[in-house]
Amino acid sequence: MLEVWDMTAEEKIVVQLDEMGRPIGDEGKTGTMVRRAQFAPINYIKWKDMPRTYKDDMWTTVDMH
Repeated sequence: MLEVWDMTAEEKIVVQLDEMGRPIGDEGKTGTMVRRAQFAPINYIKWKDMPRTYKDDMWTTVDMH
């Protein structure tokens, strides 16, 4: 997923959703965003402890359809 790591801030990942709102297709399986330190620093062990600003930044990068 090198193309994901090389994305600029203006680029988006379009994720298709099924009828239940679950991600489908190749874009729904990447999982690489949470491996990027600027989105999900490893010093937060639990998702609920992750500051909202990091989560919001992830949502602005992913375009759900």
